[in-house]
Amino acid sequence: MRSIPLITLLGLQNEEHPSLTLLGLQDEEHPSLTLIGLQDEEHPSLALLGLQDEERPSLTARITGRGASLSHSARITGRGASLSPSARITGRGASLSPSARITGRGASLSHSARITKAIVSQNPKLSKEQRTELRESKGHDMTFQRYHRYADMLRYIEHLTVAFSHLVEVVTIGKTNEGVALKVVKVSSGSASPEEGTVKPAVWIDGGMHAREWISPAVVMYVLKQLVERYKVNKKIVDSADWYLMPLANPDGYEYSHSIDRLWRKTRSNHDTTQNRNFGRLLWGSCEGVDLNRNWDFHWGGKGASDDPCHETYAGPRPFSEPESRAISEFLMDHKDRIKLYLTLHSYSQVRLTLHSYSQMWLLPWGFTSKKVPDYDDMYTMGRKAVEAISKISGTQYQIGSSTSLLYPSSGGSDDWAKGVAGIKYAYTVELRDRGSYGFLLPASQIIPTGKETFAAIKSIARAIVCKT
Repeated sequence: MRSIPLITLLGLQNEEHPSLTLLGLQDEEHPSLTLIGLQDEEHPSLALLGLQDEERPSLTARITGRGASLSHSARITGRGASLSPSARITGRGASLSPSARITGRGASLSHSARITKAIVSQNPKLSKEQRTELRESKGHDMTFQRYHRYADMLRYIEHLTVAFSHLVEVVTIGKTNEGVALKVVKVSSGSASPEEGTVKPAVWIDGGMHAREWISPAVVMYVLKQLVERYKVNKKIVDSADWYLMPLANPDGYEYSHSIDRLWRKTRSNHDTTQNRNFGRLLWGSCEGVDLNRNWDFHWGGKGASDDPCHETYAGPRPFSEPESRAISEFLMDHKDRIKLYLTLHSYSQVRLTLHSYSQMWLLPWGFTSKKVPDYDDMYTMGRKAVEAISKISGTQYQIGSSTSLLYPSSGGSDDWAKGVAGIKYAYTVELRDRGSYGFLLPASQIIPTGKETFAAIKSIARAIVCKT
């Protein structure tokens, strides 16, 4: 993107008008105009007027909305005269809800409006009758044909604690910035350690650090179901280790991505104490929250992490500034001598690796440097078992390697901390489906296939690590 003086920039923030920020972006290859508008509660209407460039001096677009309904993900794009002076978008919801309408000659739905409509159609809400039927027949309303809110997950977990009290225990390890309980599910048969006189090993799996990656908590819930409801089939791995599963590490952000902004990534804390963050707001749309996977106290604040509160990879004002990362790290340290396998599940990395691949990776530390971990060969061999198990069950191809070699530098990550500080030998980040066709908006129809292949991978390496078979 080149910096050019063509665009007229209006509405810079100040103390009297903190809500209005406009941005026009353009480059030589793609001469389309992108306008980003932000709002706050004090300014419930938003109008963008008079944006111009040399080629289209008469172009004027107007956006209106209610409350904070138009976030950074609400964009208008157009080429030439595709946005006429009368073009207008109205609607409620962070990313333009399906009820949002566009009027005006030449106006068309933006990319973010289309994807929001798509995800709603892929993930329709259950009716009251459907929920009642599910609860009466199953004791909960959890299915794996749709993405569920945190409350649904907790109801299912509560059901498991009652129906399988001999296997399931729930531990509250802390609270989020908004006061939501952080839950870890322990699955254990109570069997003694496989070897007399030794400490029983443990496995940790978390999901949902990044709010918009809905497939991640869904897969952790799927793994939980397999361990508990299919205990007889999976008896060997359950009896050989205590399993700690945290389906949702970032509940505040996850709920925000369901209710306000579908593509929200960070937590919902507020560390921005500056009076004017114009440039950051122009680019990212919001200065709330911290990237939970840049907030860990191991090479914190290095490559791949931002010190700008408005940036999506903002590492926070200090390591473990977030109650979520702090609570998880304390729990892991309390059990570090027993945890032999650490897995954190993510999905869809936004960096194009080749012409045809985006994600589906089994990533090894380190993320902060291109140097390999001392036991790289051991970790690679174990990771190879996992990706081969995935390929065998579904044909899905995963790449394996370090974060820096396959993706990008990412300092302050949880897997680096688990390896470098907690001393957990096998610590991996798993980037789930898919490879770019859907991105973060993976259809709910992909939950079960992704869950099946991921669980096959987990079983494969769990047998080798905790069962020694």
